[in-house]
Amino acid sequence: MQNLTFEQSFEIVKTLVKDFQDGLSYYTAKEYLEAQVRKDFIDKFFIALGWDVNHEHQKNPYEQEVKVERTMQIGDNPKYADYSFCLAPDFRQPRFLVEAKKPSHDLYNKDYYFQSIRYAWNNQTPIVILTDFEEFHVIDSRYKPDIETALQRKINVYRFTEFADEEKFRYIYHLFSRESVAENSIEKFAESLKKPAGKAVQKTLFAMGGVQPVDETFLEDLDEYRKTLASSFKKTNPTLNSYELTEAVQRTLDRLIFIRFLEDKLIENEHYVSEFGDKASAWQEFINVSRKLDAKYNGIVFKPHLIDGKNNFNPPEDKNFGDICDDLSHINSPYLFNQIPIHILGSIYERFLGKIVVPKGRGITVEEKPEVRKAGGVYYTPQYIVEYIVNNTVGKLIEGKTPKEISKLRFADIACGSGSFLITVFDTILKYHGWYYNENPEQAKKDGCILVYNLKDESFFDSETRPDKIYVLSLQQKGTILKNNIYGVDIDSQAVEVTQVSLFLKLLEDETPASANETWNMFGKKEALLPSLENNIICGNSLIGSDIYDGQLFSGEEERKINPMDFEVAFPEVMKNGGFDCIVGNPPYVGIHGIDDIQTTYYKTKYVVGKKQFNLFSLFIERGLALISNNNFLSFIIPSLFLKGVQFDPVRNFINNNSKEFYFEEKGDKVFKNVQMPTMIFILTKGKNDSKNFFKKKYSPNLDFEGTKFIPLNVLFDVKRGLEIGKDKLINTGKFKILTGKDISQYLTKSISHIDESTYSSFSKNKIYFEQKRIAIRETGDRIVATIVKANILTTRSIYNLIPRSKKVNIFSVLGILNSTYYYYYYKRFISPETNIFPKIRIIQVKEIPILKNLDESQSSNSSLEKISILVQDLLKYKDQIKEVNSDNDLNRINSRIKSITYQIDQFVYKLYDLTPEEIKIIEGE
Repeated sequence: MQNLTFEQSFEIVKTLVKDFQDGLSYYTAKEYLEAQVRKDFIDKFFIALGWDVNHEHQKNPYEQEVKVERTMQIGDNPKYADYSFCLAPDFRQPRFLVEAKKPSHDLYNKDYYFQSIRYAWNNQTPIVILTDFEEFHVIDSRYKPDIETALQRKINVYRFTEFADEEKFRYIYHLFSRESVAENSIEKFAESLKKPAGKAVQKTLFAMGGVQPVDETFLEDLDEYRKTLASSFKKTNPTLNSYELTEAVQRTLDRLIFIRFLEDKLIENEHYVSEFGDKASAWQEFINVSRKLDAKYNGIVFKPHLIDGKNNFNPPEDKNFGDICDDLSHINSPYLFNQIPIHILGSIYERFLGKIVVPKGRGITVEEKPEVRKAGGVYYTPQYIVEYIVNNTVGKLIEGKTPKEISKLRFADIACGSGSFLITVFDTILKYHGWYYNENPEQAKKDGCILVYNLKDESFFDSETRPDKIYVLSLQQKGTILKNNIYGVDIDSQAVEVTQVSLFLKLLEDETPASANETWNMFGKKEALLPSLENNIICGNSLIGSDIYDGQLFSGEEERKINPMDFEVAFPEVMKNGGFDCIVGNPPYVGIHGIDDIQTTYYKTKYVVGKKQFNLFSLFIERGLALISNNNFLSFIIPSLFLKGVQFDPVRNFINNNSKEFYFEEKGDKVFKNVQMPTMIFILTKGKNDSKNFFKKKYSPNLDFEGTKFIPLNVLFDVKRGLEIGKDKLINTGKFKILTGKDISQYLTKSISHIDESTYSSFSKNKIYFEQKRIAIRETGDRIVATIVKANILTTRSIYNLIPRSKKVNIFSVLGILNSTYYYYYYKRFISPETNIFPKIRIIQVKEIPILKNLDESQSSNSSLEKISILVQDLLKYKDQIKEVNSDNDLNRINSRIKSITYQIDQFVYKLYDLTPEEIKIIEGE
């Protein structure tokens, strides 16, 4: 790429301006076409800004920062923006788009604006350019596309003569030059754009789209489609159960989205969805097209199913289904399914799959799946995390290998969800093949690659400017790679379906109408375009094999829930050859107390790491290690509590005993959207350990909180974060009392705030937790900071509320234990080491605090517990008294009493936990 200074760029652009001015009447005539202005001016303009528009340097089609779309508009339905500008190494995510028109057109046109915004919004780019070189429009594309409000999205407009104005051009240069974009100019500019606030947000959110990304908007729409379809299916098929309803809805939506993808890619040259209902019922035409496409595309999406009329399935009400089709059609929908990145579709589906349709009387409800509730929600892994893991495992394994060698490698995600990791693994392998074949053209020809021009339509170039030919993978080659290399397992059948669909979309992502149809015709229309993945992506339980039966009989519901699977049966060739070469992913985070007794018993019997307290991700680590061959990789993102929590000693020991290398990197608590959970990535290499201890230096404690006498705190308490209330809502007096983190300290409520009734009424959930006396723990602090909060006092989100699960739990005893020196030691060792600048405790860490068993037993049966309870109640009284003290004498007396009681509490806690004098010395830092 040409590195031009601002001055050099400016001189080139001034020449373009002069040329355009000299021939203005010619260039603005109707006969002067868009293709010509792009070649004569627009291409050269962006080359002057440092972009490799003609691919003189970046010849690999998978690694080009500028995508130039040379296909013309088809009918009234253009499919792609004319230019897409990315930055290495992320060649899939545009930084900005450019839509070109011929100069004779008036660009300030709502259709052009809508078209441009639609391209950019679906690609998640915040601004888009609309230009004919005569004019240069910068448009805000953060809003959901709406043709009626499109013109309101104008940011700036420049006439070509202004390009020769140094200050005006400087603005354009510092926003759109490659050098500036590499320094995040687009992101910084987008942050500076005005955002709707207050009531304006609510007024414009749907009428004008709102500043809402495509994934959030599409998820909302999918949720509505699900409710509509499920209700209609239930009405016409009242005997369908929850699983059948959920699956029927999923399959219907998957087909509609897949068809729309084929339409937008022009792989299918008909607009099916918009025409459903024109000749017969919308549902019947949908089923007819599904049968037609099944023969061509194969795969799970069009496979004959209940909804095709099996077992006397009755169609939904045609109006309900027809309305959904109208909404999703290319005419009405804001979505361009060929533009939305596949991993973004995956993120939408991941959250969508967290819910299930449940029949309720004559109607339905949509509820979170039990496993999602236990895990605290759906944690979709951000793409940058996925790419980091895949690049450092799969990327390293394929580096330097030939396609033939790579064909023997097997990569898996054994808790694949919507398939985000597998999509990225597949994409990584495809990119590598693209690079390899263009470095080795003879092998490319031999292996069946397709030789194409660098740009799609060669007719725009004469023999001197025509770019070099390059090799790309054929559809058949990509299908073979998918079958050879990609494997996945998930216990959820809907997740398996979505993963397969997502991989098929990725397979077709770079296909053109010509390449797909040539492949279809090549096989005489006898062989489907897509490979079957039924032996690659399996529905089953990665942690439980068929040995769980062992003579037991389970009900259909229990068997469906457990869904046992044997890897030797599911993947016989892989296991015969020693296992997988790499396993990556984001396993579920569910503690032992979120797992039923049948499965818990199995885990404790079959897993080394299941002997003590465990989390499902611990079991996935052990299982993953067992499933990979020596010298190969296992890499997960998991909670960083794994590094510190004593309950994870068994899995840390297991890693030490079975890994030759172990690397980890902590990623903080902002990886998962709307969830504060400290996380880490680890990459281990299976093999014999040469006496290394990967954890001892930094994390091995001198004293462990372990053994059968401990249980997590959330066994005895329901742990709930306070309400999300901003400081601006807090008032001095009001109907409702509320505490913030700064209002409490150990054993003391220092002050209290209030909120008014309207603020209180805005919270519809969780208020029941504040109706009883409870323990409150402050989020921030250099130790556990806890006190008792009276009933009917609210708290903000900076306080965790511990609500006893049983009336037998004595909150005063537990409060004394948590505030003790013993747990100060625990906090420093396992929650917030001395190195933390801003120490805080997370909700998951509160839930996992190891607490002594039997704290819910009668206090009289344990003298230490009884003494702690009495002392804590005395301490609370003294702490309250100190607020009213006016004399130094009284202050000193009460402080002396507080110190004495605190010391006594510590001694009884030591006794309660059977600590030795040596252990007490460690705790007290002696």
